[in-house]
Amino acid sequence: MRIHEYSQFSTFFKRYLALDQRKSKNTQETYALEIEHFLRFFQQKYGNDTSLLSKCAPHDIQDYLYHARTERQCSERTINKILSALRNFFVFLSQETLHTTDPTLDFSGVKYGVEEPEVLSEQIIERMLAKIKDDTPLNQRTRALFELIYSAGLRISEALDLTIADFDFDNNTVRVIGKGAKERYAPFGIKAKESLCKYIESGHAQLKNKGIMKSPAGKKMLFLNYKGEPLTRKGAWKLFRALLDPGMKAKIHTLRHSYASHLLRAGANLRTVQILLGHSDIKTTQIYTHIHTDILEFLHAKHALPISVECDTP
Repeated sequence: MRIHEYSQFSTFFKRYLALDQRKSKNTQETYALEIEHFLRFFQQKYGNDTSLLSKCAPHDIQDYLYHARTERQCSERTINKILSALRNFFVFLSQETLHTTDPTLDFSGVKYGVEEPEVLSEQIIERMLAKIKDDTPLNQRTRALFELIYSAGLRISEALDLTIADFDFDNNTVRVIGKGAKERYAPFGIKAKESLCKYIESGHAQLKNKGIMKSPAGKKMLFLNYKGEPLTRKGAWKLFRALLDPGMKAKIHTLRHSYASHLLRAGANLRTVQILLGHSDIKTTQIYTHIHTDILEFLHAKHALPISVECDTP
């Protein structure tokens, strides 16, 4: 196989991850995006000749990881994800006889402790959502998407996989397929319901009629792009980035972190939050108790019983 454009690598690599490695759709999208970042860096360094990729050496990997840490400000967790993507990518190149050795072999994953997730205040989230007008089909879709993610604490992959049939608007719940194909029912609030209903009744129908979808399954998807095709993670990220204030750093997943943190602050117990988020292990949920130490103090003051001390008279 001869690839003449850097942009082509991502398509073939995703196909390899899906067919040869049986990676999940989420992993395919994540790894492909990381490889796009790497190839953009490599292209800027060496030019447009894709054949030079066969000479990629360990020092190029080292330079890119340094770039990821300093320019992209990637966390230790993300650095490990980048390494995993690169390892898979060079196995793919080797199978396609585009590279003979793996330049990532000398690199090991970074050890990291528990990272406190970033959280946005309710006021900031409300201000972000208020930026989205619901005057066009695309704006209605964007408003419905982010209202739902925050209101139900969804992962972006879970939200983008939804169909209209997954919703029970009588009970304000949505059927979600999470990690490991685990099913759960997530409740959502009134604002999310209003945005979803408006989008489904108006915007979704207009977007769906924009063009012919690539597959019959795609016609069922709830969140569509301007072509009437299923919205991608990359497309959703561009929409989210437009809502951020200058200098503000946050990811779509920050809405899920914020949802969990706000539930705890409102008095929800950890077990309830675990179920709502779809965590298989409560230790994963416990990370949110580290966000604000005053959460535990608040809950203790709210629920602790007063202690009376009786003194014995001599």
